[in-house]
Amino acid sequence: MVVKYTRPTFSAKLEASSFLQRQEGVEDTTRSSMAFSYTRTRGNRQFLMGEASAMQNRALGYDLRAGLTGAFGRYLVRNQGSELVVASGLYVDREVPVEGETVTNLEALVAADWAIFSYDFPKTDIEFSTVLIFGLTDWGRYRVDLNARFDRELFDDFSLVVKGFYNYDSKPPTAGASRDDYQASLALGYSF
Repeated sequence: MVVKYTRPTFSAKLEASSFLQRQEGVEDTTRSSMAFSYTRTRGNRQFLMGEASAMQNRALGYDLRAGLTGAFGRYLVRNQGSELVVASGLYVDREVPVEGETVTNLEALVAADWAIFSYDFPKTDIEFSTVLIFGLTDWGRYRVDLNARFDRELFDDFSLVVKGFYNYDSKPPTAGASRDDYQASLALGYSF
């Protein structure tokens, strides 16, 4: 689910997703995330962004990762049909591992996002994003988050959505946890 409100000088976005996979004879796979972000556009194609987020992904070794992000960025391209954005900032999070002690991390991040969209029928929205996160308090740890989404209107506010992600963590918070996680999905969507 994505809810976004955009004005010429700011935007606010709420994103939430949850995934549960059950198979007989295998432990359930769960993954959930929620984030609220606020972006304030400044002159010369620059912006400031703040985000509060919470995630859960047992495959990557954590029951909860809750954090706050502050970033400065620039729109390299921003027009009626596309946006190309780069940003960098700091991320502070609190991780509750599946096994082990809770830890607080300070991390640096670098991000890029490219979106292509059209508002005429068929409405189309294509987006690719990359976030690189480097540990400052846990030196040598890094994470990579890649996301892709294709959303194409089929008819009257109904759309076909194909999306996927890949997450990598060089030092998962729980010993023996997987270093990477990925998923691809196909869905029908409705906009109102």
